[in-house]
Amino acid sequence: MSSATTKTFHGFLALDKALKISSHQALSVFKRKLPKIKIGHTGTLDPLATGLLVVAVGEATKLISYLSEKEKVYQAQASLGTSTTTDDSEGEVLESRSFSPLEKKNLQKALESFLGKSLQIPPLYSAIKSKGRALYHYARAGKAVKVSPREIEIFKIKLLDFKGAKIDFEVTCSRGTYIRALVRDLGERLGTLAHLSALRRISSGQFSLDQAWTGEAFEKHEVEDWPWIPMEQSLDLPQFSLDSSEDCERLKQGVRVEALQSKLKALKKGDEFAITDGVLLRAIGSFEEPLFRLKRVLRREP
Repeated sequence: MSSATTKTFHGFLALDKALKISSHQALSVFKRKLPKIKIGHTGTLDPLATGLLVVAVGEATKLISYLSEKEKVYQAQASLGTSTTTDDSEGEVLESRSFSPLEKKNLQKALESFLGKSLQIPPLYSAIKSKGRALYHYARAGKAVKVSPREIEIFKIKLLDFKGAKIDFEVTCSRGTYIRALVRDLGERLGTLAHLSALRRISSGQFSLDQAWTGEAFEKHEVEDWPWIPMEQSLDLPQFSLDSSEDCERLKQGVRVEALQSKLKALKKGDEFAITDGVLLRAIGSFEEPLFRLKRVLRREP
């Protein structure tokens, strides 16, 4: 085992997840090479999906909630004429229905009808919970369960290509949007059925697929040589620096630093901000007026 595993690592990594593996399985290379360090990710991809999976290592796992809320961009392929149990090609075919030849103008209009905020009914095969259990447990057991719609937002959507029963499009959406459900609903708006046949995530917040390595690349390289993305570059928050090593130590112990208070005058109640020591991210705070509250304290080596 590499000596790198005895060191402490904190930060983010961009993985290009392969087809046919779960997000949990995709993390195996990181857990194997960093066995004593906490590992997480900022948003699950189904086995059918490929592309960007943002991996959090060490203290960066404390920042996942701040990153998972960001908008995401996907390239997707819809297959018209059939519906499936899972709303994608992994499921069993439920029904088939013919459809008229597609016209670009009508197809673009159907896609653009999803722009803005709307209520989406999630797929039955999903991890959303009802009465304490994930929906897929009920679906696998053949039990009927009421699925509540959830608010989503589509910021951008554009047609990339279409031929026969296949439609390729790109969509920028809010957290919690199921592209499988979007494709299902697209079929309805086109007067037919549809399921998701391919999906690739190309960005998530400020992270993009251009930064990503494959699992094989991470496997071949030593941990020190991985393309680490510093925590300081990951947050879209105002940053304030501490003035002394004493203040840094007080903060490390979870004690509010009074010297920081005067720097927060421009903030409004409820605003969150990052606290650094001039180089490294040390904490996340929330301005409660007139004081501030520590929400996350990062305990890390320089």
